Formats: sequence, C-alpha cells, structure tokens
Amino acid sequence: AGSSGLRVVCPARMDMTPVDRNGRFFFLPALGAYVLVCALFFGKFLLPGRFLYGGDFMTFFYPMKQFLRDYLLETGSLPLWNPYLLCGYPFLADIQVSAFYPGGILLYLWSPDQSYAATLARHFLLAATGMFFFAVEMGYSRTASWIAGLIYAFNGFALRNLPVGHLTL
Repeated sequence: AGSSGLRVVCPARMDMTPVDRNGRFFFLPALGAYVLVCALFFGKFLLPGRFLYGGDFMTFFYPMKQFLRDYLLETGSLPLWNPYLLCGYPFLADIQVSAFYPGGILLYLWSPDQSYAATLARHFLLAATGMFFFAVEMGYSRTASWIAGLIYAFNGFALRNLPVGHLTL
C-alpha cells in the first residue's frame, strides 16, 4: 500500500497445484459432484439406443463422422476427399470434420450416435472443472468456485446448441 491508500493486487498465480496446504486433493469433491450432475443430465443419452442430437447432427455431422470412421477402419488412413457430398469436396481440410481433435477419440471406438452424448458430457465436465480451477485461482471460495463452474458449463448458450447438434459450438 502506498501513501495514497491504494492497494496493489497481485495477478493470479500460475503455480496452482491440485493439492491444498494439508496435502489433500481439494478438487476431488467438486469433480465428483460435477460427474454426478453430468451423469444426471446426460445419463439417459449415454445408454445404448438413446440418442441426443438434432437436425444439424443428423443431416451434416452424423454422415460426416460415419464416413470418417468407416474410411479409417476400412483403409487405416484418413480420407482426403469425400466423393459423397455434392461433386466431392476436400474432406480432411474441413475444420468441422475435426479429424485431429484429441477429444474425438470416442468416434473411432464407438459409432457416432453413441459417442456424441459421451463427448458432450465430457466437454461439459471439462468446462465445469476448468472454471472451478480458474475461480479457485482467482481467490473465490470452493463453494463459489463450484457454482461458477456449474453455471459456466450449463449456460444457456451451451444448452441451446445441444438439441440441434451444433458440435463445433
């Protein structure tokens, strides 16, 4: 504090560890609660035969993901060209294909309809957990940080895009 009475606030620390002063992993209860919320929200769509998707997913993303999966499983390589859309187009160059997205690994293990809800649940879980860590780092209590993570993950913009199948948003 200077003579003017102004207080200098340090920026957020970048050395955050997942262990508190007592050596406990402070984030585990919050993570467990987020997993529970995601399981309650997405649970029925994670079961076989239950699907969560809408128009854009059915008309664009599902055929694209199915083509990518089938081509990869049949040839062992990624398709550069998709001959089935219009007169063909450069498939791998389309950013919405997300062939190199690490989170899309479920697509190669399961069918697109099974992996869609699991991928969305994982994204919501990561969003909530990331905001929790950010809010804790900013100095908020764990309760306030948990609520911030919940609000951030399940905000109106994210929920609005679920039923129509906007994967890239």
